[in-house]
Parts: sequence; structure tokens; C-alpha cells
Amino acid sequence: MTDATTVGSNSGTELGSVASDWKPLRFNTVVNEIISGDWGQAKASEGLVRCRVLRGTDFPDVEQNVVSEVPIRFLKSKSLSNRKLYAGDLLVEISGGSKAQPTGRMLLITEELLEGVGMPVTFSNFVKRLRLSETVYPEYFRLYWQKLYQQGQTRSYEKRTTGIYNFKLDEFLKSEDILVPALPEQKKIAAVLSTVQEAKEKTEVVIEATKELKRSLMKHLFTYGPVSPKEAENVPLKETKIGLVPEGWEVHALGEIAEVRYGIQASVSRNIDSAMGIPILTNVNITLDGQISLAQLKYYDLEKKKNGDEYILRRGDVVFNWRSGSKKHLGKTAYFDLNREMTHSSFILRIRSLNNEYVNNKYLYHYLLFIRSLAKYFEQYYDFVVNAKFNASHTRQIPVYVPPLEVQTEIADILSSVASRIEVEENKKKALEELFRTLLNNLMTGKVRVDQLEVQA
Repeated sequence: MTDATTVGSNSGTELGSVASDWKPLRFNTVVNEIISGDWGQAKASEGLVRCRVLRGTDFPDVEQNVVSEVPIRFLKSKSLSNRKLYAGDLLVEISGGSKAQPTGRMLLITEELLEGVGMPVTFSNFVKRLRLSETVYPEYFRLYWQKLYQQGQTRSYEKRTTGIYNFKLDEFLKSEDILVPALPEQKKIAAVLSTVQEAKEKTEVVIEATKELKRSLMKHLFTYGPVSPKEAENVPLKETKIGLVPEGWEVHALGEIAEVRYGIQASVSRNIDSAMGIPILTNVNITLDGQISLAQLKYYDLEKKKNGDEYILRRGDVVFNWRSGSKKHLGKTAYFDLNREMTHSSFILRIRSLNNEYVNNKYLYHYLLFIRSLAKYFEQYYDFVVNAKFNASHTRQIPVYVPPLEVQTEIADILSSVASRIEVEENKKKALEELFRTLLNNLMTGKVRVDQLEVQA
């Protein structure tokens, strides 16, 4: 096992226990060149060259080798010759950002990215390019930078002027250290972390493809029923105010087939240790993709509420977010399938079938997700106030397609099966993200060594 030592930077930041054969080097000693970008001109004219100009906001897409949204601008030949990007160049976002997303983000330029662009690629004036000495592998440098960014270490070098956040790059480079193993080990570390990152990206592709499948299935199932595309051609349809539906299906207002009830209007406690009550679901506990999240869970003393038992959720209830400060959160819907006693706040409506032999609650859940997925459905049919209010009366008026119970069950089972697949992949993605974070820290300090591994770097 490799000996370890504790190292700190001159700024007082502890780098922690690290492998004894690693060198802490000041960032500015491994950066050979820094140059600011050029936004160029919007229109072509004589002497200007057409090129893609990267901004900080483009970094996430460009990391996936997507450049279609990167602006096309026109630069002078001399400016372009100084700023044209090559594989191994590193870009740092200097200005922009926000409170939630600090400046200081980094992007590594790869051969794969540049091959498909078809024109020179450069960078804007809110970005700076770094080129390194031969002692540091660019991908290792980027990953080490990412570690510091995620830990919030870059944020202490950020200042805000006239509403714009600015990253003090020079000060950061002069003050902070990077731990540097031998070059072969740097490449192996980068290869291991890239393998995990690629697995996460492939999982994200599967998630998005499965979500698209679910969206297509919802449209098909709630238009034709659980029949094949070929059979759908022969399904007689009738027009409703939200679209076509099989002729044999009934259409009812939600309030005619289900109880729609407000939750508890009361102050709640965040203190889990001292909470003398039961968990209470609020609008933050319903996710945009129709799940119940137990993060940020609050509590309520139900004994203080008259007829408090009437507010306890049952397994199979549908919970619906009727009020939110943001329209995109309005109509969030989840299916309560937890084996624990919980209640719900006044911003959450409880929806419960009046007759389980006529309407399946899980079918209602998927149907409400379908309604929410329709473009601008709520805006089209109902009015809003500033806080995006959509009350119980409005909710009771939502038209619901009601096929025979066995058809409802079949539709619910199909969509639940796809949702389960998405959940499995989402959990896989979370596990890979946690693995990446753990490896990023352990590999970048030498707590876990890969110098003896046969890794294709």
C-alpha cells in the first residue's frame, strides 16, 4: 500500500491525505497559456471567417458533442488564428453563471467534437482558453478541476458586478494546487473515470428513449386503447374537447367519478427529531416525472386537526399539485403506494375513485399524467393568477376518458411497466453518479491507485 501524506495549499485549503509520490503543483505552473475569447461579428463581410463560437451556456451540449445550437459568428483571420480550438484545449467560463450555477465551469475540447463541425471552432469573450504544460494530461486536469468545482472551491474566487458573476481565474491559478501523479497514472485515472462517465451517459440515453416510448404509448393508449397500431386503424373514434377517443368510452368530469379533496392548511415542522406527528406531503414532494420524493419531508401533528383521520392517505390515492409558484409545476401528479401513514398539505389535492369497480385509481394517475403532458393544456382551458392557482373546482372539471374497467387496468399495467423500467434506469444513473463522485475524490488523492492496472489510456 502506498504511503500517504497530508498536503495543503498556500491559501490554507487542505488537500487532505494523498499518496506520498504525488506532487502538489500550483495551477499557474502547469498552465502555459491563457487567452481571452472573441465574440466576433453577427454578419459576414470581407476579411471575416465563418466559425462556431462557444459560450459557457453551450458547455453541457458540447460535452455530448452537440454543436447545432452553438452560434455561428464571423471573426477576423488574425483573431481566429490565435483562438482556433484544437483537441486538448481547455475552456473556462469566466463570466455569466448564476447563484445556482457558479462560473468556473470547464470544457475539454476533443477530436471527436471538432471532426463533425465542418468549420473552425473558437470561443466567446466570456470564456478563456487554457493550454497546459506536458506534465499534465488535459483530461486529468479537467477532472481534477471538476472535483474542485463540485466541492465549491472555485466559488470562493467568484465576484459579482452589475448582476453578472465573474470568475477570478488568475487569482485561482496563483493560489490553488493540483495533485499530480506520474503522467501514465494520470491517463489511467482519466480512463477509469471516463468509463464510468460513459456508462452514465449511455444510461441517460436509455432513460430518454424509454420516456419517449412512454409518451408515445400514452398518446396511443388514450386515443385508441390497448390495441396494436394496425388494429388502431379500425377503432371508431369520437371527438372530445381534448381530442379523439374510442366511441365506446365514456367521458366524465373528474369530480363525477372521484373525490377531490384539499389537504391540511397548517404550519409544519422540518425537525425530524422533535416532530410529534406524521409526515405530510407538500408540493416539493411530488416530482415532475410523477413520483413521490421523501426528501425535504415535513411533519404535522394530526391530533390537532378535527377529524384528522379523514386526511390520512390510503395506498392507491392520487395526489395532485393544484397550486405552485411556477406553471411548470402545476398539475404534478403522483400515485401514493407507500406502506406508511402520511397526510397531505393544502396545496395537494387527494383524488380517490368513488367506485373502484368503475374507475381504477392507477388508471386515473396515468390519465392525469397524460393530461399534463398535453402542450399547454391547463393554459388552454383554465385561467391563471400570478401564483399559478388551479383550484379543486377546476380540477373536478377535468374531462376523463372512462373505458371499461378491464381496459383501464390493462392501460395502467402497460404504462406502469414502462415507468418501472425508467425507475430502474434512473436508480442505475444515480448509482453511477455516486460511484463517479467517490472515485473522483479517491483517485484524485491517490487513496485508490490505478498505476498497476492494465488500463487502456
